[in-house]
Amino acid sequence: MLIRRSQMQAFEEASMVEFEQRTIAFLRAHLSGYTRSLSDEALRDLVRLGTERAVSYELRNDLDILRYVLLLVVLSPAFGADAQTAWAARILTDPHLKSEDKLDAITERLRFAMAEE
Repeated sequence: MLIRRSQMQAFEEASMVEFEQRTIAFLRAHLSGYTRSLSDEALRDLVRLGTERAVSYELRNDLDILRYVLLLVVLSPAFGADAQTAWAARILTDPHLKSEDKLDAITERLRFAMAEE
């Protein structure tokens, strides 16, 4: 069986829409305090932004992409893309770290920073 490029693209787009829907449902159910003020369109845009950035950071699996989107929702839509979180950008762009190791390092850094406060 030969799968054409257009068929593969359609499959990827359908998978992306499903991921967005699952992520939005998760965020609404578990982080309503952070998402209540966002319209469905605004939350979908944030999920798309997070997904695009996550892929650019070579975060490949759904769980790691979700973890990155959670950072955007809870901390800032500019997380990893502004001067205050330049430290996170350095971790996210480190070619020697695997996807989950990048997010583990960020989580540990945030945990350490919260303990200092």
